[in-house]
Amino acid sequence: GGLPRRIVAAALLTQFLAYQGEDRAAVRADIVRLGTAGIIGHLRAQLAHNVQAEAANIIAPALLLAGERDPLTRSGVHRSLQAVLTRARLVEMPGAGHVTFLSHPEAILRELPLWLDQQHGHEL
Repeated sequence: GGLPRRIVAAALLTQFLAYQGEDRAAVRADIVRLGTAGIIGHLRAQLAHNVQAEAANIIAPALLLAGERDPLTRSGVHRSLQAVLTRARLVEMPGAGHVTFLSHPEAILRELPLWLDQQHGHEL
């Protein structure tokens, strides 16, 4: 049973500010492809903790690797997290989805050494 994916996707679109300014039809299609179980799992994770409130306590440098086509954590969320993490660098991976490190390991192998080189000489 359960609700049809399209209804869950429509409800999700109305709840999150991260989707503002994006092509709602494209976002809806991305969410629908996840399936109801994936959507509900993501919602449970979001409700379990406040990432931005926790991030405000992080003072260490951070590398944020985000998928350009992430159907769950949209680019607005990545940018707002970067704003909270004062020492963060955000890299959006073209064509990548939610689990960037699995789908684009070559990007991780490229970006991580660059970021570490930038941190060399800075207090970590």
